Amino acid sequence: MAAGGGWGKAGVSNTIIEAMMGDKSSSTAGEVKTPLIPSAYGYYVIDEDQLIDLKPTPVITKIGIRPGGPRSENAGIAMDGFEGEPSISIKSKLPIFIVYQQNIDARGFRLSDLVYVGTKQAHQFNYFGTGQTFFRGVYFVDYYDTIQINLWRPRKEIRLRIEPVEGKLGMFRLIPESSLAPGKYTLYFKGAIHPDGTIFVAEHERQESAFYFKIEQ
Repeated sequence: MAAGGGWGKAGVSNTIIEAMMGDKSSSTAGEVKTPLIPSAYGYYVIDEDQLIDLKPTPVITKIGIRPGGPRSENAGIAMDGFEGEPSISIKSKLPIFIVYQQNIDARGFRLSDLVYVGTKQAHQFNYFGTGQTFFRGVYFVDYYDTIQINLWRPRKEIRLRIEPVEGKLGMFRLIPESSLAPGKYTLYFKGAIHPDGTIFVAEHERQESAFYFKIEQ
């Protein structure tokens, strides 16, 4: 057939060639990714282009010493942290956290890596500065007695950059200012868990929760 009959030089029509190649303009536009944002209130993390729902983990309070002894109903001097392994595992070394709640101050969130604390000595809970001579009479343990802790506790706070999500009232992105090394971490609202080295007065019924996760190797 003559070349002027609507076929290309190689004997294939332009229409067929375009169909085989596809519409490059439309495929390119389709590759533009829209930001991942949740549709429901809650707490999330973006991990390698996946939006993962964050579930809170109970914060465990371990009483070290208590006026009147271990069986007393008095408030005790405590440390807090997490037990066992986290249920959330993140691959990205720079995860993006999303907070979506009304009437919450996103500046109150903290991010910290965690270190395991096995034991402490009784005097390290001496919040009131009780003298060694009177220590046993007040707490019914010796000054250097070993107290079992066995918790993952905050070690170093990592700074977060906080960005409001345009057009989404109450939604914020929380972005670490540096990459996270493999290990265990917590994202928490201030007061839910105490920073490194902190002891505090705790009641029996204290209940708090925070987000407990690990960054994979």
